[in-house]
Amino acid sequence: MRERLAVSQRESRRNEEALVQVGPVVKGLHEILASCEEPGPGIAVTGDVRAAEGLIAGDYLGAVAPPDGPTAVFLGDVCGHGVAAGLLVVRLKSVLTVGLRLDADLDASVRAVHHALADEDCFTTLAVAVLDPERSTLTWVNAGHGEPFLRRADGTVRRLGTTGPLVHPFLEAPPGTWGTRTVRFGPDDLLVLSTDGLTEGRRHDGEEFGEQRVCDVLAHLDDPTPAEAVAALHAAAERFDVDPGRDDISLLAATPSPSDGRTPGRPAV
Repeated sequence: MRERLAVSQRESRRNEEALVQVGPVVKGLHEILASCEEPGPGIAVTGDVRAAEGLIAGDYLGAVAPPDGPTAVFLGDVCGHGVAAGLLVVRLKSVLTVGLRLDADLDASVRAVHHALADEDCFTTLAVAVLDPERSTLTWVNAGHGEPFLRRADGTVRRLGTTGPLVHPFLEAPPGTWGTRTVRFGPDDLLVLSTDGLTEGRRHDGEEFGEQRVCDVLAHLDDPTPAEAVAALHAAAERFDVDPGRDDISLLAATPSPSDGRTPGRPAV
C-alpha cells in the first residue's frame, strides 16, 4: 500500500508539473489565434475567439496592415477544435498573414493556405476582406465560409457571397480558383465576419440561432461600432442559450474609423 501510495503521489506531482508547463502554452496559442495587428489608418477592428474546448479553438482571425497598403481582415474555421486544430490553425494564420503583409493578391494568399494543408487530412473555410478607406471600397474573397454580414449606415444588412470553394488538400487549386469581388465601404458601414459556431449554434431543444437573428441584431445596433457589434452578438447568443460546447464561436468586425485625429479603435481580444 505504501508503494502504491508513493507511485500515486509521484504521478500526481508529474501531472501538476505538466499542467504548470502546458498552461502557458495553451494561453499563448489562444493569444496567437485571437490577436489582431493594429489596423491601418482609417479602419477600426475588433475580434473575439471563444473556444468550445478550453482556450484552444479551430478558428483563427486577424488584421494585417501593410506599410503602403489598405488593411486586410480575415476569419477562418478549421474542421474540429481543441489542441490539434489549434496547432494547425497557428500555421495557417502565419502563412496567410505573411501573404497579406507582402501585399499578395487574395487568390494567391488563399492558395498559400491551400498549400499549407497539403499533408493534412483537414479542410478550412476562410473569408478575407481588404478595406480601403481612401477609395471607400471593400474587396473580398470567400472560400466556402459563411457569408459575411455588411451593415450599411442606414441599418440594412446584406451578405457577401462565396467566391470559391472551401480550402481542401484534395482540391486542385490553379490560379484564379478563388475570385474576388468589390463593393462600396463608406462611413458608418460595418463588416462582420462570423464562424458557423454562431449562425449554426443550437440551444438544448435543438433550435438554431440562425443567420436572420444575426441580421436583426446588427440592424438594431444603437452604436454600430465593431466592439458594440461583437458584444451584442455574443450577448444575443447567450440570451438564446446557445450551447457553448458544440462549436467555437468567433467574430471579427471592422468599420471606417474617424479621420479627425481621434485614435482608431484598437483590436479587442
